[in-house]
Amino acid sequence: LCALFALAAFWPAFCVRQANRLLVLQDLNDAESWARLADVPWTQSEDTTLLLCRISRRRGDPDKFASSIAKAKEKGVSSVRIEKELQLFNAQSGGLREAQVHLPSLLTDPTLDNRDVCVSFVIGYLRNQRYSEAQTLVKAMMQDFPDDPFPNYVLGRIHHLENSLTKAEADFSKAVELSPEWLEPKLWLAELLIDTHRHREAIPLFRECLAENDLKARAVSG
Repeated sequence: LCALFALAAFWPAFCVRQANRLLVLQDLNDAESWARLADVPWTQSEDTTLLLCRISRRRGDPDKFASSIAKAKEKGVSSVRIEKELQLFNAQSGGLREAQVHLPSLLTDPTLDNRDVCVSFVIGYLRNQRYSEAQTLVKAMMQDFPDDPFPNYVLGRIHHLENSLTKAEADFSKAVELSPEWLEPKLWLAELLIDTHRHREAIPLFRECLAENDLKARAVSG
């Protein structure tokens, strides 16, 4: 019986860790599955409820995000905390005119995940082609999160758009080195190698990417 109680206490925290790890890898489907496993009746954790909001926000689907916010309200999450989620969704969606003013306070808010705030605004900057501001923010992320592949991946995307292919290759390679599990930078690196006529180097990367269903169509066409 004691073992069952211990498992019941341990299980939600384990599921949340798994969900957060997968969220960093942009594996939103599996992240949501783990988060829902953590959302058990005997805990009713606000952190889990907000994690589900974050996952639906990262999907960029307004309807799913609105549904997750409605559930958070039903579970008693404060209006102040919900307002912060709405600000981050607005930033990620590209509504930076309204969201930008909140960036300093969001970055220093102890109730928020600083990395999540940065990622939301970086995505918004990219949507609005504000590449200089995106670079400034991801370079700050590199200082705070040196093992995070996201900043290198974003720099690779920007350098690729600027046709700075040598820099882009270095950025994508670093992202892959930091997180071999995350296939998106691996795919971009493979596509870059194809563009620069280095097919033998690209083929093993494409093979790895074929294992990821969401990327399969792009990998086949590559």
